[in-house]
Amino acid sequence: MKFSVTNHKVRNLSRISKVANILIQNGFEDFVVSTGLNRFLPDGYKSNADKPSESLNRWQRIRAAIEQLGPTMIKFANYLSCRPDILPQQLLTEFASMQTGVEPFGKSVAIKIFEQATKLSVDKVFSYFDNYSFFCEGYGCSFRAKLLTGEDVAVKVLMPNAKTVVLTDLTLIRDFVSLTESYLISIGIHRPLEIVDMFEDSILPQLDFRNEADMIRRFAMAYQKKSGLVVPQVFSRFTTEQTIVTEYFNAVDAADSFEFTSWGINRKSTADNFLKIFVSGLLETGVFHCSPSTSIVAVLPDGRIALSDFSYTEMLTSEQRSYLCDVVAALSTRNSRVLSESLRKLAVGGEIDDYQIFRNEIQRLADDLAYLADDVFFMRQFSFGISRIAYSQKLSLPREVLEAFSALASAESVAREIYPKVSVPELFKPYGTKLFLEKFTPDKVKSRVSQNLSQAADLLETSPLELSVILKKLRHGKLTANHKVIGLGFLIKKLDTAVNKLVYAIIIAALIIGSSMLMLSDSGIYKILGFPLASIIGYALALVLAISLLTYTVRNRFSNKENIDS
Repeated sequence: MKFSVTNHKVRNLSRISKVANILIQNGFEDFVVSTGLNRFLPDGYKSNADKPSESLNRWQRIRAAIEQLGPTMIKFANYLSCRPDILPQQLLTEFASMQTGVEPFGKSVAIKIFEQATKLSVDKVFSYFDNYSFFCEGYGCSFRAKLLTGEDVAVKVLMPNAKTVVLTDLTLIRDFVSLTESYLISIGIHRPLEIVDMFEDSILPQLDFRNEADMIRRFAMAYQKKSGLVVPQVFSRFTTEQTIVTEYFNAVDAADSFEFTSWGINRKSTADNFLKIFVSGLLETGVFHCSPSTSIVAVLPDGRIALSDFSYTEMLTSEQRSYLCDVVAALSTRNSRVLSESLRKLAVGGEIDDYQIFRNEIQRLADDLAYLADDVFFMRQFSFGISRIAYSQKLSLPREVLEAFSALASAESVAREIYPKVSVPELFKPYGTKLFLEKFTPDKVKSRVSQNLSQAADLLETSPLELSVILKKLRHGKLTANHKVIGLGFLIKKLDTAVNKLVYAIIIAALIIGSSMLMLSDSGIYKILGFPLASIIGYALALVLAISLLTYTVRNRFSNKENIDS
């Protein structure tokens, strides 16, 4: 089946042609033809690529094609890895394992960008600047350095031409999705351009390190009471769109568990501590890292947790955080009513056609999670299950909520890397009970009462205004109403039958009364056997009409009874 290309103005024909070429090289010529992308290839084009390896399945070939398209495409695939509602499980697995780091660049490039961005000479800022980057993530590389004032710092520099590359790639993604929109919708991916918009909203802030600096400060304020997490200090005078300088910690990646074990740190306590900090921090403050990984989560010699990168962070609103707390509390107690109601309130669009079916699906998910094997990732199953239910019920969840679910799943993966036997449900049970009890504290009750009273006050305030608008339209004859009467035909038929019977009865009565009055008359009227002929005819007509009316009534009653019985 061939789908027509969406009527869309392509802004970069050469890039679209390159995408089509890469797809064909990886064995997706059928997709290129089906979507009409082959029209962007040169006339007489023939691929000289070798046949794709038979050892690679379809999902691995998709991954290989995306890796050839550059870092933004890889980030887009990684972003889609938390969307089980639109992608098959095999593809999610491939996307989730893709590395999104940029190619490292050297000291000379970093110094040039730093000096251009800050208008400061490196020699007048640092006493030492490392030759090689120790960490590359997102679109930046970090170098270890030492300030002239003595502080050990990490200098993060945006890769050269990052904004140009990202904006070009975003244009390419949007062009590609627009061109293949009808095909994507036909295979069950609804509103594909909306997905691109959400990805764009999440990636563009990463191109300005001032956003990261602001989020680090938010983390420091939100987690100041979390003794197990350390947040780096930001040196504001060196923070620009392309550079950020933060405190450097001597730590090892969470993946290097044997390293911090040699320091005398217990792996199980480290995993439990990290997961407890991440889950409680997200639910209590709403500030969280969207994609924690073993390369980002680091362990200090004293056992505290540090994050190496804050570029991909998000914050929930207080209302979203409240409903998410209800979800966790309901999940630990398998309360489908609270769980389904909280999920419905989290949604920003869509109407549930059958609430009982929706609640049954939620209950089935909660029951399945309660009996998962120990080696199954609890939060990943929960996140995927919630996304699928929301998709089937046509509920649109906010981007921040979807990222929170994905972040919880990623945090569980990190904890499992540190200590494979860590248990999320065991963490959720006491925390769920705590959240449930906190709902009935005086402050929480006062807050809910205040919120309800505020909503009622808003209703009372707006209702008179809306009522005045209605009355004004009514006064000027601009208010109209549409009525649809159901069963009117049956009513008219019954009225018609009743009127006919009444007319028959009136005629019969008139004939009988008129014939009886003629019988009493002594005027010269022609008589037969002493009875007026007119009276005999009147009585006869009245008798015929009465028999007809009686027969119709009896037949109609039996007919209605048979219809009711059947």
